Amino acid sequence: MCVQAIRKEYKVTRSAEAKIHSEVARLMLCLVDRKIGQRATNGSSQNFSRHLDARETNPSVNTVLRLLKESGLFGGRPAKKPLISAKNRKVLLDWDHVHKNWVIHQWRKAIKSDKPKFLLSGKNEIKFV
Repeated sequence: MCVQAIRKEYKVTRSAEAKIHSEVARLMLCLVDRKIGQRATNGSSQNFSRHLDARETNPSVNTVLRLLKESGLFGGRPAKKPLISAKNRKVLLDWDHVHKNWVIHQWRKAIKSDKPKFLLSGKNEIKFV
């Protein structure tokens, strides 16, 4: 309790006891925490946000972060991937043109072994992984 709330309570009741959550209230908080954790791991952050808005629940940022960490979700930026340069684009198209008569199983091997990843468009945003 903050000091002002204690002062108000003292003026009314002439005693200032710190209120402790009852067992029922603690159990409810535990259940809410568990539900937040389940919602966070089952869907996207946008769905989770909509769910909290619909329930008019406003947990603190620290509560949500703690629950996400307990669920095994950690925020981080993905590795930077270079954009395809004009030179690389030409090399890739030339390679594709030379190998255009390959059969499907040969293409599958080539696609699986294609290690480099390139960022064609979009952003390198923080994501929970």
